[in-house]
Amino acid sequence: DELKLPTPEDRLRKAMSDAKAGIDERADKDSLANLKKKRDSQRVIDRLTRDGCEWIVAADTPYVFDPTSRRPLFIHTETEELERLIWRKFGINGVDSFYAYLIRAMRYHAYDNGEDASLQKLVHYDRARNMVFWDCGDGSVLKVETDKIEKIPNGQDGVMFVPHPRLQPWTYDEDYKGGEIRRRFLGGINFVDGDEGMIEPEQLRLLFLVWLLSTVFRSSLPTRPIVLATGPKGSGKSTAIEIWGQILYGGKRYVGHSVVRDNEKKFWSTVTTDGPMVLFDNLHQRIGWLNEALAQVATGVEYSTPELYKTNKLVRYEVDALLAITSITPHFRDDDVAERLLIFHFQKLSETQLQGRLEIESWVRDQRNALLSEIVGYCQWVLRADEQRPPDTAMRLVDFVQFGLRVGVALDLKAADTGKSPDVSFKEQLNQTFRAQRGAQTSYAMEDNPVIQALLDWVPRNGRDGALNSHRWVPGSELFSELAAIAEKQGMRWRLEGAQSLGSFFINSKDLVDQHFHIEKRRRRASEYKIRFKDEEETGQLF
Repeated sequence: DELKLPTPEDRLRKAMSDAKAGIDERADKDSLANLKKKRDSQRVIDRLTRDGCEWIVAADTPYVFDPTSRRPLFIHTETEELERLIWRKFGINGVDSFYAYLIRAMRYHAYDNGEDASLQKLVHYDRARNMVFWDCGDGSVLKVETDKIEKIPNGQDGVMFVPHPRLQPWTYDEDYKGGEIRRRFLGGINFVDGDEGMIEPEQLRLLFLVWLLSTVFRSSLPTRPIVLATGPKGSGKSTAIEIWGQILYGGKRYVGHSVVRDNEKKFWSTVTTDGPMVLFDNLHQRIGWLNEALAQVATGVEYSTPELYKTNKLVRYEVDALLAITSITPHFRDDDVAERLLIFHFQKLSETQLQGRLEIESWVRDQRNALLSEIVGYCQWVLRADEQRPPDTAMRLVDFVQFGLRVGVALDLKAADTGKSPDVSFKEQLNQTFRAQRGAQTSYAMEDNPVIQALLDWVPRNGRDGALNSHRWVPGSELFSELAAIAEKQGMRWRLEGAQSLGSFFINSKDLVDQHFHIEKRRRRASEYKIRFKDEEETGQLF
C-alpha cells in the first residue's frame, strides 16, 4: 500500500487538538486545586468560629476577634498576630502560597457574616454612660466609674480595643496615693516666666493637665486643640510631650514623628493610625499644605484614600487623635490654625535644671503604673463632676474650654475632699487661663501676618496729603498698594492680589483685626477705609 504522509493541515489539526487537551487537563487540575483551597479555607474558618472567634467589620475593615488574646486582629497578610494564630492552630506558615488565599477567604467571610462594631484605641470615654475604659495591653480593660474601678475582659460591656503597636501592658495600682504627675512631671516643665510671657507658669501647668486629660475624654470633643510647644533649643519642649507619650504607651521612650514637605499622605497616615496622641517634633519648615491639614484635624474630619492604586474604591479613616507640635520657628499661622492652638512658651533650661534624658526615661519606666494610676484617679474625679454649660468665650475651642471647666470643678471637688481648697477655685483659675490663652493665640497669629504687620507700620504714618493715615479715608486700591509696598520693603510674604482680596481679609479675619484696629468702611465710587488703632477714641461705624 502507498504510505500516506500527514499533510500540513493534518499536522496543524493534530497540534491544535493536543493543545486543547492539554489546556483542558490543566484547567481540570487548576479547578481541582481551587476547590481544595476553597474547601480547606472553609474548614479553617469553621474551626476558628467553633473555637470562639468572632467576625467583625469596623469602619469597612474586617477583623477576627481572638478569644484567647482578647484582641480583634486585622485580617491582612501583614498582621503578625493573625499569622501566629493561624500557625499555632493549623500549622500554616505565612510564606505558604495557600496563606494569601486563606486570608482573602477570611476577609470575604467577615464582610458577609461579620457584625458591625466600633473599635477603640488605647482609652475611650463613653459619654452616654459616663464611664472611662482603658486598654491594659494584656487583653483586659480597666473600667472606671464614678464610684468604682474594676478590670474586665476586652470586648465586655460593648467596648472593644484594637491592638496598638506602641502599647506596653500596665497594671492599675489601687493603693497609689498620687502626686507625682503635678509635682515632678508638670512641676518640672520650664515654661516662660509670667513677666516675659502672657500666662503665668502655674496657669500653663494647669492647662497642660487639662490637655493630658482631654486625651482620655477626646470623644466629648468634636473640635480638638493642637498643642504648640515653642521655645529655644534646650528648653525641654519635646521632652515634656514625649514624657506623656511614654506614660501613655510605655516602652523605653516615646519618639515623635517628622513632617516631610512633599509627603502629605504620610502625615494623614500617622494621625489616623497612631492616636490618641501624636507628636510632630521639630516642625520648622514652611509646608504649603500644612495649615489646611492642621485645621482639618482640629475639626475631626475623616481622611479618605484609595484602597489600591489600581482602583477608585475609597477607604475612610476617622481622625481620632490629639496633636502636639514642637517648633523653634513655627510657620503655621493661618487664623483657622492659630485659633485652635494651645500655645506653651518654653524657656531654656539652666544648668541646675538640666536632667539627663536617660534618667527621665528610666523614672517613667519605673513609675509608669503609678503615673497612669494617678491619671485614672483624675479621670474618676472628672466623671464625678457635672458637664459644664458652654462658656461665653471668644475662643473657637468651645468644646475644650467646656471640658476644661469640668476639670476645674473636678479639681475643686478633689481639693475639698482633702481639705486643701485653694484661695481661688481651680475652675476660676482655668477661666482666667482660657482668657489669657485667647490673647496668646491672637499675638501668635499676628507675628507672621503681613497685613497686620503692615497696618501696624502704616496707621501712624502721614499720607500723601500730609494728614495722618488714621484720620483720612483711603480708597481700597490705594490702601492695598501702600500695604503691599511696606510688606515688600520689610521682606514679608505678601499673598493678597488686590483691593478685593484685602477687603475679604478684613471680613474673614475680623477677630484678629479687631484686636488692634477700628476699621470703618464706606462706599463711594469704590470702597474706602478709615483705619485707626483700637485705643484711639471711637468715632464712626465699625466695619
